[in-house]
Amino acid sequence: MSALSTFRLVPLAGLFGTVLLVAACGGDSDEHNSTGGGGGGGPEATNLSGSVAVGAPVNGATVQVTCRSGNGVAAVTSAANGGYTVRIPSADFPCILRVSGGDLPAGITALHSFAPSASQSTVNVTPLTDLAMALAVTGQDGRSLADWFQDPANWDAVGAALSAAAGALRADLADAGYSLPSSWPGSNPMAPFFQAFTPSTTPAADTLDRLLEDLQAAIEAAASDYATVLANVIGGGTPPDAVEPDRTDPPTPRGAVGAADLGDNDNPEQAEYLAVISATWPVAIYDVPAAHPEWYGEGSLTIGGTTDNWTVTLLGGDGGTIVSQSASGAFTGALTPFSTMDFGFGPIYMPGQVFINKGTAIADFVNMFLEWDTGLIEGSAGGNAEVKFRNSLLAYGADVPDLFADLAGTWSSTLSVYCEGPYGPSTTVTNTMTITEQGHFTLEGQTQLCGGVFPQEMGWGGNDDFLIPGPEESDGAFLMHVDAEDFLNVSAGKVQIRFNEDMTVQGLSGWVGDELFEMRNATKQ
Repeated sequence: MSALSTFRLVPLAGLFGTVLLVAACGGDSDEHNSTGGGGGGGPEATNLSGSVAVGAPVNGATVQVTCRSGNGVAAVTSAANGGYTVRIPSADFPCILRVSGGDLPAGITALHSFAPSASQSTVNVTPLTDLAMALAVTGQDGRSLADWFQDPANWDAVGAALSAAAGALRADLADAGYSLPSSWPGSNPMAPFFQAFTPSTTPAADTLDRLLEDLQAAIEAAASDYATVLANVIGGGTPPDAVEPDRTDPPTPRGAVGAADLGDNDNPEQAEYLAVISATWPVAIYDVPAAHPEWYGEGSLTIGGTTDNWTVTLLGGDGGTIVSQSASGAFTGALTPFSTMDFGFGPIYMPGQVFINKGTAIADFVNMFLEWDTGLIEGSAGGNAEVKFRNSLLAYGADVPDLFADLAGTWSSTLSVYCEGPYGPSTTVTNTMTITEQGHFTLEGQTQLCGGVFPQEMGWGGNDDFLIPGPEESDGAFLMHVDAEDFLNVSAGKVQIRFNEDMTVQGLSGWVGDELFEMRNATKQ
């Protein structure tokens, strides 16, 4: 086995995400606007925006801003979709936001949030941000959040305490039985504050918006109100127990496997890394050899041992052992911690690795990569990757995800293709993708160089179909691959659909042969 074998299964999404992150970190020019001339002294004002939501968007609410500078900032009103935008001089930060009025539910007088600096241009205002703010303010100042907003003090202490307060709230919600979204991992406690999302009255599963909906449903089921919940949380209590709300939207797709919580240290030493990953993790065994169909499904991955002799056990969907090996006596192996590099324009996260190679048989070869920032665990068993596994899957396998009920219809897009070669004249064509509720796809039109054969038929329902969190910012919040041919080309599914946070479609595309089938700005008929 060559030295290259150790790295043969580096997740492409992770590597491409790193490259794109480096390329994208040129500043927030779309969010910040400088009206000063010369000198490169930084923006003078920031367009702060975000969502005001309690699950459903909050329309017509007054958004007030108080900043440490003491300068006045004009109040704005939230839109029908819960969005707001307010322009704040960059020198005025940090700032507190207070939302009141509009169609806030009965029992909610106001909600608060925190904008730490001009570099943070997205700030949401929800019960999650309000509860975390209340915990931080009470702990650092002793007053109520409402009183503190009127005369804020201890800005630095409150700002520094927010992350721990949000993490404590997350833990309390988990203990109370709430389904926490993969977009709010323990490694990113401030996600409810700064993660952009579009609130909906029927939010998709595994989103912050759904968690807000669940919290509001639990308050109503407990015959309580938000003020009581707030007082209870501040007093050391917990939120009301989660309930299964009466929903008209579809349930969570079966086959979901969440991301791993890989701790708070993004640059561990080898022993610290092994301590963090030493656990039993649920994983989807999503590709198996024909001789072992029983392995397919949700299995488990157990990592343990010592830095001198680490161990890996992979169980299949039936509970049977696929691999159970230790590093002792391996031909080659690796126990490489994940790490973070910062070149002055933001962190670049490198995945960690666990690798044991004692031969090419399935039982002798296991390799995986772990991403600290996303919680992704992805790998294979066997020298030719006969068995593949990963977490961070919203859906996979035979069961058609419920979102196909919303996808169903004929999507169309007009674009230019180049039938006489990439340097020849362009031709305008209309590409269509017809999708059914049963997960069937029909593609008609032309590929980029007109080399595709149409119509193309394919569908959801095998070991090569996935719905996953978007591995890159450009992929949207979620990404579907249909008929992905193998592990290394999972990012080249024959059909790819990118979704926004609320599971509305951001984009569609596909591969026909070796050519791209594009669907730019597609609309559904």
